Amino acid sequence: MSNKLREATILRPSLKKQPAQAQTRSKDSDVKRHVTFATPKLPPSKCNLPKQQPTSDQCVSKFRKQKSVVDAHRKRIPSVQLIELRAKKNKHNEQIVRLCEAQETLVRSDYVIRRMAKEAKEQEAVATTLLQDAVSLIEIDVLRSFEKQRIGDLLSSVEQQQLEAAQKLHEELAEFDERITGIGKALAAIEKYNEMLDVQFTSTESERELSVVEEMKLLGDDINLYLSVLDSLKQFHL
Repeated sequence: MSNKLREATILRPSLKKQPAQAQTRSKDSDVKRHVTFATPKLPPSKCNLPKQQPTSDQCVSKFRKQKSVVDAHRKRIPSVQLIELRAKKNKHNEQIVRLCEAQETLVRSDYVIRRMAKEAKEQEAVATTLLQDAVSLIEIDVLRSFEKQRIGDLLSSVEQQQLEAAQKLHEELAEFDERITGIGKALAAIEKYNEMLDVQFTSTESERELSVVEEMKLLGDDINLYLSVLDSLKQFHL
């Protein structure tokens, strides 16, 4: 059944089995339709056979003979040549497979490269943000250190000024105490001088008259006492 179907598919429509009337009409139409080529005239054969049109069975048998000849010719090809042909075909197929694999690898690599480039850009943006934050923190730290140093210097200067002011005040208080002591000594000398004057006045009143020599002596004593008081005042820078 399969051979008949194969033959039916191979034969032309003009060679298929048809009714007798259809065959006669197809023959006439084939003669008119088919193109004839000029061929050299062959010498007349010895036996003059009546001309007969080939039937469909003859065409089928002729096709089978041609096919058997082709199959026999194929069977005559050495096995080495078959192996070489198969190797060439396999090599060609392998090259095609390798090219397909290489193309697929390139596509995957391109996808991976694009994805990595995108991730690299994102990482670069994150790194830039972190760097800016780090720079800001460093600037803040530097400003704090500078402010701390300035405050430390200010406190040191204030402490130094306070120490100098306290030392100066202590010196001024000591000098003031010395002046008070000098003033006390001067007041004591003045009081002593006043007492001596009172004694002299009382003594002069009790005596009636003094001689000139005694008066000069008393005046000299008064002058010496006054000069001693002035010397004591000069020592204390009063």
